[in-house]
Amino acid sequence: AADVPPQLIPSLHQARAALLEPISQFDQALTDIKEALSQETVSQQTEIRAYLVWGLVLDGQGDYQGSLAQYQTAVELLQDSDEWLLLARGKQGIGWALIEMGQTEAASEPLQQALECSQRADDQFGQMMTLTFLGVQARRRNKLIVCERYYKQALDIARPLGDRLVEGKLLSNLGVAASMRFALSQAQRYLEQALTIFEQLNVPKNRAITVGDLGVVYARIGNYARAQRLLEQSLALARQIGDRYGEAWGLNWLSGVVLAQGDADSALQLARAAFSVADAIGIKSLRAGGLAKMGNALLANGELTEAADCYYQAHTICEQINQAAEAALMLAGLADIALRQQQPECALNHVEAVLTTIATEPEICQGIHLQVYWVCYQVLRNLGNPRATAVLAAGYGILLSRAENIDDKAARQLFLTQVATHQQILETSKPKPSEAAV
Repeated sequence: AADVPPQLIPSLHQARAALLEPISQFDQALTDIKEALSQETVSQQTEIRAYLVWGLVLDGQGDYQGSLAQYQTAVELLQDSDEWLLLARGKQGIGWALIEMGQTEAASEPLQQALECSQRADDQFGQMMTLTFLGVQARRRNKLIVCERYYKQALDIARPLGDRLVEGKLLSNLGVAASMRFALSQAQRYLEQALTIFEQLNVPKNRAITVGDLGVVYARIGNYARAQRLLEQSLALARQIGDRYGEAWGLNWLSGVVLAQGDADSALQLARAAFSVADAIGIKSLRAGGLAKMGNALLANGELTEAADCYYQAHTICEQINQAAEAALMLAGLADIALRQQQPECALNHVEAVLTTIATEPEICQGIHLQVYWVCYQVLRNLGNPRATAVLAAGYGILLSRAENIDDKAARQLFLTQVATHQQILETSKPKPSEAAV
């Protein structure tokens, strides 16, 4: 070290930090970054790169506010610069941090700027990553068709580059987006392709995530036994590699699958475990998911007041992070409880809020849970409100449309008959014998 020229020391610390960040050696990476920035001989180029790596490290630690600040510092140092590659990285980071902070609308401008900078730099990798981030942003805004379009554009760049890991991640993202809008056969194909790549590359974390996402597809179809096996496998892998996010996510979904099979007590235990992990790592979307699943299990056990408290808390978080479809589902849960407590006017207020959201944000219907339509119908019918018929018809139409997207006949039958809400909508929508005769 004594033989290293002083002017090289900052860049060596920055370079080592850049190598440590992808392997999650965050503490040592931060030490190197701060050492690089403390040197009198640090060049502006090295300083900029150090702040960019600092943003990545904080992102990896879940400190999105801190990550945003470092990316903004890097971009400020690049003001009036034509360093398009570095500008693209800084703008990408700003956009991603904003997405993770729930400020999805604000992320549009920096991400579009990042895409333009990557194009100016002729940086194919940068374009691919920015398109991926734009896809995530669209997904968070419930614009699932737009989301898939961005992912496909990114995939078209990834394949010629020969980056199999990125190709697998994009196929996985496409699978999740298709699953969210209930194009379930298409989702299954994407996810199985992704899983093959992750198994070939031996990437445990992505394998765990994708196995879990396949479990979600089977849960949405109504094949709960297979969904449970896959989710348990995903959860075990997440715990094995220390992926706390994956652990909380897996526990949330497993709670829902167990509840669908009639075990409310185990579902509640799993949901509480999910919330505990989510709370420890500070991820709002997972906290909301844990609260929602706790509410569902408590409702199934008849603990209405406790369930309502969970739904209220989950709804508040969903509103904060702009998850409109999930917020609508929480309001439906509250309406259901109010109706059971003989409070029809309170139930109607929740339903009106849901129907207003659907009217003003129709894109959420692509992925909305049909429990929302079923509860709204029940409340309106109970009050003799003439809108009940139209709400049921809308839910029925969405149900049939989603069923048509399932290629396998047996799976389609499961979807229609094994998911409780689907079965209720189907049975209620059938014409009465007298009507059929006419």
